[in-house]
Amino acid sequence: MAWIDYYKQVEEQLAMLLAGTTEGGAAIPGVPVALATGAATKDNGPGWTSVYTFTTSADATGGADVTAAPSTGEKLVITDVVVSADTAMSVSFLEETSGTEVLRVYLPANGTAQITPRSKLKLATANKTLRIDTSAAGNVAVTVAYYSEA
Repeated sequence: MAWIDYYKQVEEQLAMLLAGTTEGGAAIPGVPVALATGAATKDNGPGWTSVYTFTTSADATGGADVTAAPSTGEKLVITDVVVSADTAMSVSFLEETSGTEVLRVYLPANGTAQITPRSKLKLATANKTLRIDTSAAGNVAVTVAYYSEA
């Protein structure tokens, strides 16, 4: 087969795919309507409304809230965390009241960490905030992105 013939064959198959049909005109299962109709597709971002909080503390060894409480009867779902400290320390992220640790990072002096879970990091108990507790006194800054759900 000559190169130009192969090119035309691929072009025809691509046109059918974009139309969402097979050679016989049958619909191809799983082809999005927007693709089949030629309509533009776009990423509208996440399907939730994120809340962002920024918290600083000179000494969080006794604990500090880093989120607000979720909507009544709902649980927090953490989507992103950025934490930095000017002193070497570990930073534990805990559920309010129960003290259940959901994650911990070890930071060097003047260190920063970004935590972006690949799936939901959902607190186990409704109506609870996310808190931090540090292993040493020192300036710490935490930004948390989250939303709440049942």
